Amino acid sequence: MTVCYLEVDDEITDAVARLRATDDRGFILFVPPGSRISTSRINFRLLAREGHERGVTVALVSGEPGVRSIAISAGMPAYATVDEAEAALAEAGLEGRRDPDATGGQDASQPQPVLMPSAATPAPHMDVPVAPVEPMVEQARRAAANPRDWGRQTHGTDLEKTRVLPRSTASAGSSGAMTGQRSAAAVGTAADPGAAARPPWTDQAPARGRPRSRRRSPIGLIVRLAIVAGIVGGALYGAYLYLPSVSISVRPHAEAVGPLTIRVVADPATAVPDPETGIIPAEQLDIPLSATDQFEATGVELVQTRATGRIRFTSENTLFEVPIPEGTRISTDAGIEFETTKSVTVPQASFQTGPASAQAAIRAVRPGPEGNVPAESITELPQPISAQLVTATNPDATTDGRRTETRIVTREDYDAAMVALTAQLEVQLAAALADPATTPRGLRIFPDTAVRDEVTASVAAGDLVDQPMEVFSLTGESRGTVLAVDEALIGEVAAERLAAELPATARLFEGSVTTTVGEGRVEGRKIVYDVSVEGEQYAPLAAADLVAAVRGKKISEARVILGAYGSVEITPWPDFIDTVPDDARRIDLTLLDPQRSNQ
Repeated sequence: MTVCYLEVDDEITDAVARLRATDDRGFILFVPPGSRISTSRINFRLLAREGHERGVTVALVSGEPGVRSIAISAGMPAYATVDEAEAALAEAGLEGRRDPDATGGQDASQPQPVLMPSAATPAPHMDVPVAPVEPMVEQARRAAANPRDWGRQTHGTDLEKTRVLPRSTASAGSSGAMTGQRSAAAVGTAADPGAAARPPWTDQAPARGRPRSRRRSPIGLIVRLAIVAGIVGGALYGAYLYLPSVSISVRPHAEAVGPLTIRVVADPATAVPDPETGIIPAEQLDIPLSATDQFEATGVELVQTRATGRIRFTSENTLFEVPIPEGTRISTDAGIEFETTKSVTVPQASFQTGPASAQAAIRAVRPGPEGNVPAESITELPQPISAQLVTATNPDATTDGRRTETRIVTREDYDAAMVALTAQLEVQLAAALADPATTPRGLRIFPDTAVRDEVTASVAAGDLVDQPMEVFSLTGESRGTVLAVDEALIGEVAAERLAAELPATARLFEGSVTTTVGEGRVEGRKIVYDVSVEGEQYAPLAAADLVAAVRGKKISEARVILGAYGSVEITPWPDFIDTVPDDARRIDLTLLDPQRSNQ
């Protein structure tokens, strides 16, 4: 068996956790003075119920009588010392370990070990069963009718060897003492085993050798009269003990309790139900979310190059050279302009050699393919140069004028993609909340409590923006959470609260508790229920107390007195007596099982 020593500051959750960790069939819980657990009977009920579900017998040890009384009222055996508790568990056969295949419950049809508290602990009242008095009453009747015949019939039988034990006037109380127990004297005992089979006057054999006198001996007559007197006296004594008598049966009242309205809160920050505060745990369910899609890049990067080529200047000026500076603009008839990229000087022409010429590199003023012109199409010169008898033309076509556009990812493209992925994740979360597979069995989810974390992208914006591509792929991931409640816990907490409202001596009928649970409403991150609970109760009765209340009273008064406790039937014997005997031994009181009002 397991002995668990608690600290003063330990909570009920600590005790439950240690109880769940044990593999033994017996569990002894030592509660120090001032412990938080010992302030509430609900705590002991929770421990007793947890032990019952796990197949473990839980016993309490406390040096405070008040704590032991609370534990006993909650259905848990209590003891003053650990030694007493260990002895009681050992006597009940709870020294071994639990069956590893046990599910926690016990078959109610099988007898269970019952642990009685020690003498130092107040014990619950017990009714002591007593033997019926009908056989002795019948003997008394026969004795009153014909004492002689009754004496002959009973003389020498087992009645002489029978010791009649009258009823106890009180059952064991909290101190364990039995008071008022007496026994009737034996109605005759024979030292000789054969003496009980023959009349006492046959013990003297007749004298041998002499005739027997026909006259009756006075001694024999006296003996016979003494026997008859003894039989009659015994009958009268039996009648004195058992006549008159009454048989009383009392069935305790069943009374409605409630309805009691309580507020139950499901809180995800709570691990175990707390009936005293009305808080039960709420579970937070995680829903993983992920979405991937492709998006077009809308940005454009423009790349242009200017066409290049050669220009030939021809001079017919025979007076001087003609300088052509860098940057001189020349054009085609269509107005496409070019410029020289370096300075060049056209030599002086002569009559002997003819016109002089010089070549220079040119490029288009504007980039793009329009600068690509055919040969001999560039002929227009500035007027100052042409006035010096200089002409120009391109011997070859100009080339390499280009315009190139490249798609790139812009910041706007990235942000639009994240918005689209977020919308897809919202649709996923709504579908998951509507899917029954999302909710574990036995729970109810509250979609209004669903929240979603921030969306994270598979590629950061800095790694994707301004990259040349026409289509890009992006994944968004997040996590949704929603609260779920095991609403069966609401009924358990409500029943515990209803039981806590009962008087200390009252009990609830098993199966009589009815719970009406209102619709849960979301308040922040909690679920709140308005609960109405009601049931039927009865008060266990003590037979000794009831006997003491009616002894010596008129039967009509006794009915009124006992009627306050339940339905009553009183049968006197003989039936003409109208008073309950003052002797408790003549009162046969039976406590019937309480019965619910609707049964």
